[in-house]
Amino acid sequence: MHIEPNRDPLMVTSSPSTQSAVQAETRETDAFESSVNKLKAELLALREDRPAVVQRGQSLQESPSYPPLETVVKIANLLGNHIDIED
Repeated sequence: MHIEPNRDPLMVTSSPSTQSAVQAETRETDAFESSVNKLKAELLALREDRPAVVQRGQSLQESPSYPPLETVVKIANLLGNHIDIED
């Protein structure tokens, strides 16, 4: 194997392509295109649950015991691990 130490390997990949862009045609068998209707139906079904989720969030917000102290301590420890004491 021959290695050229002065040759930048990125120069080969960063040159623009000489091929023109060709737009691919979409078929019914394409995974994304065929799943759009299913995704729309699932999104519409979620809207029925949304008021219950909003109500739960509001009740948690009003609760003095939320979030639990254990969760607050874990978050504080995660944040504290990134503090540089030497500053």
